[in-house]
Amino acid sequence: MFTFLIFFFTIIATALLSVFSGLIAHWYDFYWVILFFIGGFFAFTLLSIVFLFVTSLFFKKSDEVPNEKYNKFARFILEEYLKFMCFFCRIKLVVSGRELLPEGRFLLVSNHLSNFDPIATNAALGRKKEIAWVAKQSLIRVPIAGAFMYQSNFLPMNRSDVRQSLKVINKAAEYIKQDVCSVGIYPEGTRNTTKETLLPFKPGALKIAQKAGCPLVVMTVVNTELVRKRFPFLRTRVYIDLLKVYSAKEVEEKNTNELTAEIEQSMRENIHIARERRV
Repeated sequence: MFTFLIFFFTIIATALLSVFSGLIAHWYDFYWVILFFIGGFFAFTLLSIVFLFVTSLFFKKSDEVPNEKYNKFARFILEEYLKFMCFFCRIKLVVSGRELLPEGRFLLVSNHLSNFDPIATNAALGRKKEIAWVAKQSLIRVPIAGAFMYQSNFLPMNRSDVRQSLKVINKAAEYIKQDVCSVGIYPEGTRNTTKETLLPFKPGALKIAQKAGCPLVVMTVVNTELVRKRFPFLRTRVYIDLLKVYSAKEVEEKNTNELTAEIEQSMRENIHIARERRV
């Protein structure tokens, strides 16, 4: 929506300025149209940021306690803004396995490479899936975006506080059971900035699915760590592969250690293949 509106108003403004400015008298004055368009695009982008900033001032947020109330308006704005971020940062999303996604709520687990992971994932899977991520507390403190994430039920976790982490896991399971939203979590616990394919999974990450009695979706993401390096000159293809869905019954019946090992293995294999074949 943001992308469409920004382009729409930019084109209208460019057309009006071209007709009424008096600066285009000959065909070789066409460069003014290009300047009007570029200026209009950045002006309307700035206005959209101002709109988001003003709106965020009316939203409460906390980096300690998960949100109790789901804000559909905040979710709509957040998801549309994430799509615009992908467009602006020149991210090309390539998604496979989307047909595997269950109809109801689920727990989504993925590898973690950069802050663009949830941006790309939510933009790729669509607003209807309403995925709220378990996130580090500092993300909720980010101006503008933090307020929208909190109101969209992103869960701030203090990884050094075991009690608080347990409360977040229980709250995530509650969100799923009460049909508030689906939940995404990075079992590695932090971004993988090493040369290793995957970091060891943190214990308890998969407990959310067991507590909620919901399906478990396994996903990998590749190339998000390249976005900052390539922007603004090169486009980045981000590959999102949905590998497998464990039914609620399978999650309940499987041993946690066995399930963790199985998921780690499938993710490692897919990431290795993706890195070998894709640029």
